[in-house]
Amino acid sequence: MKNNSPQRKPALLMSLLSIAAFHSAAALVTTPTLQLPTVPNSFNIVYKLKPYTALPAIQYNAQVALSGLTTSTSSTKKFGTTTYIVSAQNPTNFFNFDTATGALYFSRDLRKYEGDFAPTLPKTNDEAKTVAIDYLTTNKLLPAIAAGDSMVLASVQTITATRPPTPPLQGNVSIDKLKVVTFRREIYGIPVMGPGSKIVVTIGDKNVVEGLIHRWRPFIAPAKPPITGTAAASAPKTTTVPKVKNVVPTVPSITPDESLVALKARLQKKFPDSSALEINSMIRFMDVGLYDSNVVAIQPVYVFQADFNRKSDLPLQGTDHQELFLTASPFLKTPPEAIYQLGDVTPSPLPKTAVED
Repeated sequence: MKNNSPQRKPALLMSLLSIAAFHSAAALVTTPTLQLPTVPNSFNIVYKLKPYTALPAIQYNAQVALSGLTTSTSSTKKFGTTTYIVSAQNPTNFFNFDTATGALYFSRDLRKYEGDFAPTLPKTNDEAKTVAIDYLTTNKLLPAIAAGDSMVLASVQTITATRPPTPPLQGNVSIDKLKVVTFRREIYGIPVMGPGSKIVVTIGDKNVVEGLIHRWRPFIAPAKPPITGTAAASAPKTTTVPKVKNVVPTVPSITPDESLVALKARLQKKFPDSSALEINSMIRFMDVGLYDSNVVAIQPVYVFQADFNRKSDLPLQGTDHQELFLTASPFLKTPPEAIYQLGDVTPSPLPKTAVED
């Protein structure tokens, strides 16, 4: 489920960091025949997120300084628990911070990357990863990893700008502009998706970090970890995880079959003209995973990958192009909080942070 190979994607400079956020999910392997997942032992554990502790003023100011913003050249606004600081000269230079969750998102001034400027970037994935880890460590942004928790490399990608050639040359000219290093979380080997448990570091010229998405909170660990791997194979069948504060008591859960039927119903509602056979063919992958809203908890879910074709709005009018999407559905019939699912039109019952992606 890891994708460590660099990928080149043309992009407008104004949306570089937004594009980076959408590439944070790990690549999934599709199979010709859909296989229902095996639910691990003790999969009903909910990892409650610890309340966010406010940063000391000196540390908060240091984080604002990472964005290159100053009070004399920027404006500050507050919406709810989120502070927005934006450059008066360049709106792509900003700093966002949520005092309720500690979610941090900033972009430095990227105007130097316009045109034919060719920055000096890390040459390998390992070098890019090292630059990112060193930056997080130096600025006290590297998460504290508890037992069973891990921060893994999801991808290293290259953002490339493309322009037409200068006559008499032929062929488009491509220039690598930024490296985007994405880290995600695994808990006892199970991947975590969703708005939380995500760190995206955007590296520019001479290893300068030009942008950061940081949504990562510690969770309350169970008194006894779930039985996984070889321990699960050798454990007596009567072994159960004891009820502790962050473990959901024995409650009804949704079976893989029930979850699959519900997803097909959502797809049918989204694509009412599609036949049952077409709906079935859209669903390419199903597995179990964890979902972090960055609000209340990390909860068990079913993960689906599907694809479909639709009429293109791109220059080639009338042609079909494939779209892929990754979606989750609850595993527990009484989940600790709602999650945004495919087909949800009004996500108002959900915390805003939980539906950013």
